Amino acid sequence: MKTDNENIIMHFFDTFGFSNLKDFVLSTFTLKLMPLTIPFAAISGIVEVVFGLKLLTVAAFVLIMMVELISGLYLSLIVRNQKFSKKKFSRFGFKGFVWFSILFMLQQFKRQADYDDMAIIVLFEYLHTTFITYVSIEYAIGTIQNLSKIMGKEDDPFFSKLQNIFSSYFEDKHDK
Repeated sequence: MKTDNENIIMHFFDTFGFSNLKDFVLSTFTLKLMPLTIPFAAISGIVEVVFGLKLLTVAAFVLIMMVELISGLYLSLIVRNQKFSKKKFSRFGFKGFVWFSILFMLQQFKRQADYDDMAIIVLFEYLHTTFITYVSIEYAIGTIQNLSKIMGKEDDPFFSKLQNIFSSYFEDKHDK
């Protein structure tokens, strides 16, 4: 015989079209997807805490790095018919390691700041955002340069103008 509490719970579930607690649990938590969703959620949370970026932002960042790498490899190996260089290839991995290390440090400095010191938090948030934007633009410039060379349009006005716009912001004036 069911108690009053059990009857109340069953009535509650019945109100929403569930026949029992098991029906509710199976409908709410799709067990077949859990092996995919739990690791994805865990990785997403870790990436956000460690690097201060959403997982999709990291994916976009890695994608632009890969596009620049592949376009550079294509330019060197196919268009220019140069030999593969382990040294040049390893630079890609080292630069990626340095970029993500800097993002990690900026994120951790921001997280360690006292909430009373809002100026420090804002400073590190600004540095973090500026840095990720800078690196993304660097890879976009590299990709544009590679594509213009692959297409044989190094002197094309569109690519030249685009490259000049990006480069003007990041060019070291002391080198001239």
